[in-house]
Amino acid sequence: MFTDFYLKAADEAAMDAALMAGGFLVEGEEELTPAQDVLLDRIGEIGRVIGYDAEDEPIVLTLDGYHANLRLTFAPTEEQLAAVADTIIVPPNAPYRIWAGE
Repeated sequence: MFTDFYLKAADEAAMDAALMAGGFLVEGEEELTPAQDVLLDRIGEIGRVIGYDAEDEPIVLTLDGYHANLRLTFAPTEEQLAAVADTIIVPPNAPYRIWAGE
């Protein structure tokens, strides 16, 4: 069983702070890494091609914020949920990326 969340924060630093406060990210030897039983798909900014200009160059609409997908193999505690509550968004109708096998 998995518990999945779609996340959005102002920027990568804000996302990392929330994930660390929830215990979902830990400091590794050289970088932040997901904690045990945590899968993290860092997406960053999301851009969608909404058309093409006269020179056939794509016109890209960039959505505000830094995005990530979080998958847990355990049920999070209330404290963990509270730490990331401000980053959790409603699952989109057409996610930018999904987990393999979905």
